[in-house]
Amino acid sequence: HEVNHKLMGDFVSMSNEEIWRFQKMEKLLESKISRRFKVRRLDKDDFGYLIEHLYGQTGTAYDAYAFYLPKKRFQEET
Repeated sequence: HEVNHKLMGDFVSMSNEEIWRFQKMEKLLESKISRRFKVRRLDKDDFGYLIEHLYGQTGTAYDAYAFYLPKKRFQEET
């Protein structure tokens, strides 16, 4: 079970109590961090800017950057 989780990225079953414990810890850490820093969630433009600049694009200011994310519609349900 541990080998699959660490090496293969498989899913692991957890009890509801353990999930609630992790959720409480997440909320605690979020509240502690938010008191010290002003953090906002990343959006598609943030991810696009970072990825494209990691792969060599330069010369575009962050404020002027917009990432086009096409939406595909499928005939059948996905």
